[in-house]
Amino acid sequence: MKTINRSAVIVKPKEPFLAWLNGLSSDEKRTLEGIRDECTVFLIPEYDEIQEAQDFIKKNFKTIFSNELEGWCTDPKEFPGKLTYKMFCEWFECEINSEIVDLSAKILTVEEF
Repeated sequence: MKTINRSAVIVKPKEPFLAWLNGLSSDEKRTLEGIRDECTVFLIPEYDEIQEAQDFIKKNFKTIFSNELEGWCTDPKEFPGKLTYKMFCEWFECEINSEIVDLSAKILTVEEF
């Protein structure tokens, strides 16, 4: 068991995201519970104070926001217009976790995304 020098943010969609998703041309209507079933986890720098993590999220919200939109729709024309931090906070809940423990015996590998 090892710890790594990162913290984590679990990004959970909220009702406005669901409304956007269900407004796309797909016939399949999703539920909030269904889309929150498996949320994206982002690794961020370790922090001493929660405010540091919140500041990092604020600086990087567009990357996170775009990633979440692209996970469901690859056409940027379908995106909800200008992505603002206020909108990000309305559309997503961020659960910040300060400690990451690696239980795997396998070597940690990193790939470009």
